[in-house]
Amino acid sequence: MGFEEFFKFERQGRVGVIRLARPDKLNTISAPFYEAMIDLQERMIVGDHELRALAMLAEGRHFSAGIDLNYAKAAMGAPGRSLYGVYHWRRAYRFWQECNLPIVAGIQGACMGTAMELVASCDFRIAADNAKFALREVDAGISTDLGGTTNLTKLIGPGMTKLLAMTCETIEAGEAHRIGLVERVVPLDKLEEVTLGYAETLAAKPPIAVQMCKKCINIAADAGTMVGLVAEEIQGIYTVGTKDKKEAAAAMLEKRQGNYTCE
Repeated sequence: MGFEEFFKFERQGRVGVIRLARPDKLNTISAPFYEAMIDLQERMIVGDHELRALAMLAEGRHFSAGIDLNYAKAAMGAPGRSLYGVYHWRRAYRFWQECNLPIVAGIQGACMGTAMELVASCDFRIAADNAKFALREVDAGISTDLGGTTNLTKLIGPGMTKLLAMTCETIEAGEAHRIGLVERVVPLDKLEEVTLGYAETLAAKPPIAVQMCKKCINIAADAGTMVGLVAEEIQGIYTVGTKDKKEAAAAMLEKRQGNYTCE
């Protein structure tokens, strides 16, 4: 099965645009969804050295209603789910965290359960003013298992993560912004424009500097202060010798857009 059953992908200049594309199913998530996402990553993103940034959007009224309940009824508790499924499917979400390219998520309507884990793995999140968020795994008799408690704890702290994960409370866009789950809230009719605008801004900047910035921030979120400072020092020594650094300095002095080659 190819990714096309669940996603659409297009290039807009140097921005790769990913769209969850089953609005008739509320973009629900299941094992085939994860497999399709991995297929998209491997076929359309890995090895494409012209890409500079990614945007993730969703067709329809909702970003995603979360887990496909029919799938959940059939799969939950099945032998091997923990041994194979969760470890393997986690690859789909970890890719967005670990790939060099920055990724911006644009979220409208419902963003429930594992869909919250998905957007938490992106670099930053733009919410439409009608967005709603909830973790519902505990109500289904499990805890989040695709990075939710880990990534959300880093984003919004342990207390708020416990509140959302353990009570399954639904929060709206304004509250999501207040607690740091999303970085911007915009009118629904501006969501795609703003999300793509951020991706295009990132794609126009010196790519090595953007990628090193992402890596160092990820390291700082996981490691101690000294490890983070060493990572900053290493990237500084590296980036200062790149062709893109020289081009960026010239572009600033000449007040023009830089022409970067990722070298």
